Amino acid sequence: MTPSIRMVVAAVALTVAVTAPTSATGQGGMPLGSTTVAGHADSLFSRFLTFLKTQGDSALAINLDRRTVKARVKGTDEPVIFVFDSRGDSAMVKAQGMKGGMAALIFGLGVVQDWLEAGRAAKPDSGH
Repeated sequence: MTPSIRMVVAAVALTVAVTAPTSATGQGGMPLGSTTVAGHADSLFSRFLTFLKTQGDSALAINLDRRTVKARVKGTDEPVIFVFDSRGDSAMVKAQGMKGGMAALIFGLGVVQDWLEAGRAAKPDSGH
């Protein structure tokens, strides 16, 4: 996703987040975003870490046992925490700004979206 498209996505997401009747909150009442992805959390987490490096984002701290990474992502000065939780044959991917900032949440979710899109683009067409 180009920086200009990411800014448009961020603006739309912020508008939706502000006007939504309810919002998810994480630990300490801070805004939390999440999505569920098919696959095992361990392998998804490993692929996500590789993706972060290829995008120029940086992992500041990694906890392999908890499948958690604190990262600095483009677009925000606030570090973002990404957590991959097992949910049967899928994983819930959560993003949250370290200080609870909405911009960090939005840009963190943008990174997750970019990762998912990159994964889809890498899969060959099945011909169906």
